[in-house]
Amino acid sequence: PPAAPAPAPPARAHPDAPGPVPFDSPEAAFWWEALGDRGVVPVVGDLSDERRRELVTVMVGVNDSVRSELFAGLALTTFQAAVCLATAFRQLGRQRFLAVFGRPGRPATVGALAARLRERGIGSRTDLLTLARVTETALRG
Repeated sequence: PPAAPAPAPPARAHPDAPGPVPFDSPEAAFWWEALGDRGVVPVVGDLSDERRRELVTVMVGVNDSVRSELFAGLALTTFQAAVCLATAFRQLGRQRFLAVFGRPGRPATVGALAARLRERGIGSRTDLLTLARVTETALRG
């Protein structure tokens, strides 16, 4: 029989969110599955459950400018958005990631990053490895 999916992680509170972020929420499940996708894993790495929970926690807590400028603004797929955020988290570290992408975050910085990605041709047709490389470069300015 096929292997059972990874168990859902326990509920945790995002430090910058107004309330707890339940891991049984649709959004948490969405990010959990995206980070475990067979196309995403080779790009972001085969994450431990603890690291994956940490990423899901910060991804659920991103600010509105991340959703409007990066996700919608660049027409990123679920998997592309997961790669973009996981790359930013890896490069910036938790504290800097939350300062920019968390709530309230820095909408102007997110907008500038989205503009740099757009200038470099990032969109829904960009492959995941290219997206990770370009995101790393764009984060440097």
